[in-house]
Amino acid sequence: MASMSHMHGGGGSSGVDQMGGGSAAASTFCTGSGTVMQNGFQTSFTNGSCVIWLFPGAILDTEGKYAAAVIGTFLLAFGNEGLRWLRTRMAAEQAPPPPRPPPSLALSVAQMVNAYWLMLLTMLYESVMFSMIVLGLMAGYFAFNYGDARAARKQRSAATKGLGADDSSAEVSPEGSDDGMNAKALPTATFVSSSTPCCTNV
Repeated sequence: MASMSHMHGGGGSSGVDQMGGGSAAASTFCTGSGTVMQNGFQTSFTNGSCVIWLFPGAILDTEGKYAAAVIGTFLLAFGNEGLRWLRTRMAAEQAPPPPRPPPSLALSVAQMVNAYWLMLLTMLYESVMFSMIVLGLMAGYFAFNYGDARAARKQRSAATKGLGADDSSAEVSPEGSDDGMNAKALPTATFVSSSTPCCTNV
């Protein structure tokens, strides 16, 4: 009986060791069951805390989940600039405003929700996620505003060339300007010479 209990005890301890080893291997990427706010900026993959990406089931406890969340965060920030650009463009084209809610209202709501999501991701205090938000906003701003800035420069250049052409056509040669002045001065000289005998006779 003692030998049997010793065998059972040894088997139980080995089973616990195996289970403990399995749980340790499962938590090599990050620690904890998921958090929404860390103690200062840090990264999850350097033995940091596992973070929750916006929704309860989205716990970033593996490399694959973490990579997908990084890409998704960048796309959210990039898309926020796209929504802002589209709203501005539609608002400029809708003047005067229509009697019913314009399509830009839906874009405004979508941008507001997206901006709040970005705020919540910033509050994770996860360094890589925060970097993706900044990079996504920068890339979106450049992508959606570069075309408009280039078109505006072309319009200014064309307007400048048009003004230059008008100025050159309005110029008059010096000889032509002297002839015009002499032609205008002749009636005045004639008037003075014709009035002089009148005044002398008087």
